[in-house]
Amino acid sequence: MIMNKSLFSYNIDIRKNAYLNWRTHRNSPTHNLSVLAEGYADGALALIDTVLQDNTDKKADALIWPILFLIDHSIELYIKTILRLIEEQDGSSNSQYKSHDISELLNRLIKTIKKTEKEAPGLEEHLKPVTDYINELCNKIKTKNSKGRDVVHMEFARYPFDIEDIPYFYIKDTGNVTIDMENLRSIFKSINESLDALCSIYEDRFEDYV
Repeated sequence: MIMNKSLFSYNIDIRKNAYLNWRTHRNSPTHNLSVLAEGYADGALALIDTVLQDNTDKKADALIWPILFLIDHSIELYIKTILRLIEEQDGSSNSQYKSHDISELLNRLIKTIKKTEKEAPGLEEHLKPVTDYINELCNKIKTKNSKGRDVVHMEFARYPFDIEDIPYFYIKDTGNVTIDMENLRSIFKSINESLDALCSIYEDRFEDYV
């Protein structure tokens, strides 16, 4: 019987190792956010490509949940990275941005960029893939709470129901709820390129700033 090693262990074949601190920097929280954002994006695309390569076993029906979670979390981390980069360049203290609502975070990002840049021509057009995705998603996952306020259920891909055991839209819908995986890949590629480009702009500015 082969005994398993501990979780954090080393394989003599370095091609079989994952180095958690190879890309991250000890003293750069903002850089580390961008590293994780890229990692979640790469993970989503890798899973989508796995499905598109061969879905004869219907694996898409199971992998769609981690795919959607990876996409949404990547968007969240990219937006938070850009917000922190802007704060670091204008000398303000880093906000925690504890919200996981990517719609709220995107609105904050747009307002922050417009305030910082004074003029931001083409910003909305550049972020259109992100905005379109978030708007369509929120139409499905946003509900009203008992006080009449909008609640965005970003955990919809992690659990089949909310904290009150109310099932999410894909459970309640009596018809098929489907996602075209080729289309999803195209949408997310556009989202990722949009946010990554914006992140790179502010990373370059930060390097010049310091």
